[in-house]
Order: sequence, then C-alpha cells, then structure tokens
Amino acid sequence: MEVYDFGVRLKELRENKGMKQAQVAKKLKLSQSLVSEYEANIRMPTVETLHHLAIILGTTTDYMLGLKNEVVISTNGLNKSQRDTIVSVINVLCAEFNKTNKTDD
Repeated sequence: MEVYDFGVRLKELRENKGMKQAQVAKKLKLSQSLVSEYEANIRMPTVETLHHLAIILGTTTDYMLGLKNEVVISTNGLNKSQRDTIVSVINVLCAEFNKTNKTDD
C-alpha cells in the first residue's frame, strides 16, 4: 500500500496540468509561497481552498485527500461524441488489461 502524501499529490496534479505554483496561486488569489507550503506539507489548505484546487486541477477532493486513488479524467469542454470515444478507448484498454492479467496467472 502506497503512503498518502498530500503535498506530493498536489504537486503531481499541478505539474500534470503544466502549471507553475504562481499560476495556481493566482487562480486561488493566494501567495505562491502558500501553495509552496501546501506542497511541502507545512500547511494544509482550508476546505474552501481545497475545493477550488480540485476544480483548478480537474480532480476530486477525495483524490487530493488520499481517500480514493482513482485518477479522475476531466472531460470538460468535450462534446458527447468525444467523451464517448474516450470511454470506448478506456473500455478496450481495460478488456486488454484483463485478458493480459488472466494469461499471466
């Protein structure tokens, strides 16, 4: 079982979005140093800030808090056809993964 680390998860989410600490801070109307403290586990964000972080980073508060380990894929801005295509690809990959795992047993 992997040990949960809020700061590591926050930094990973931010970097995956291609954002700098200063960009996140600006969207939150906070200082860059405060975002740095969140990533260093020196301070924890308020519930309101956590909620806004999840929205900015396209994830859930449960994921950020280590309550769930499923990564959320945001489909905001995509039309139904594009979302359906993504779901189809995920289903094919899951079926292939399950088939591979069965042959490894």
